[in-house]
Amino acid sequence: MESKPRLSTPTKLRILEMRMNGSSVRDIAEELECSKNAVSYTWNKYQETGNIGEREHSGRPKKLDERDDRELIKTVQRDPCATSKKVANEFNKGQPTKKHISPSYVRKLYQTKGFNALVCPSKWLIEPENKAIRYRFAQEYLIYGGHFWQSIIFSDESWLSHGTGRKYVRLRKSQSKSNHFTRVINQRGPKVMVWGAVCCDGRRSLEILHQDVNGKTYKEVLERNLLRDFPELAGGNLFLQQDNAPAHRAQIVTNYLNNVGIEKLRWPSQSPDLNIIENLWAYLKRGLKDLYDTEEELIKDIHRLWESIEDHYIKTLFESMDERLEAVITSKGGPTKY
Repeated sequence: MESKPRLSTPTKLRILEMRMNGSSVRDIAEELECSKNAVSYTWNKYQETGNIGEREHSGRPKKLDERDDRELIKTVQRDPCATSKKVANEFNKGQPTKKHISPSYVRKLYQTKGFNALVCPSKWLIEPENKAIRYRFAQEYLIYGGHFWQSIIFSDESWLSHGTGRKYVRLRKSQSKSNHFTRVINQRGPKVMVWGAVCCDGRRSLEILHQDVNGKTYKEVLERNLLRDFPELAGGNLFLQQDNAPAHRAQIVTNYLNNVGIEKLRWPSQSPDLNIIENLWAYLKRGLKDLYDTEEELIKDIHRLWESIEDHYIKTLFESMDERLEAVITSKGGPTKY
């Protein structure tokens, strides 16, 4: 028995309009991205019955009544993160077997009532004491104004291995389940640690480290790069930003910075949203390929992408600092969108 095509009412009305205007079944099917059978069925049904509505079907009676459905709706309103399996299990407790429901029933009910399943946004955990520190930091430095951040050198480290950006492809509905365009990420490829620093005028410094960082190796990185690329640091015209990683707080690093006259910016812990170099790491990760055969190939691409970052983009990041501080104040020191 031929299954009846399911089309929305606007689509059916559009089919009738196009057929009445002389369009062929094939042309209508291509324009509306539906099957020719669906077009023919809709047109023939209209000619036979004078309407496009579906006939009433007896079907299987519903297990639950409207009152039960309202209880399930209240459940999702109380706990939007509850899984359909959890909701079904909780409902089935104490119910007769004939009224037991499956997780699929819950999903269909919620979808019908407009409760769509969405991916929960992720936020990093911030300890209560660090929230208070972040809040006070934002209040203090917001007063300084945006020009203050032009005197800061932002720095950090990151592991890089492969791209993490999204891949988009335009397909017809009939192709939407094809695996031909699936993006495969191989996490077994080469991986390197990078250290970087950036200034508001676009100057930047990058070094490939190949290993984890400790106090000794971090001091050596600073010795090789900081005063070479940002000589104003020694004169007190620029200040160094770094987070509170153990290697950054090592005594050997503190002694080196004091000896060469580099002043550090006091920085709140758990604050990647305030460090604009995190945006540059994200830029690199989006631009890297899904797979690299050799470490040399990966490093070459990292340098290429690093040099491709436009000075205007870096300037925009520096100009966003006041907005970032305001967001921290609004969230009472909690996570922000940055």
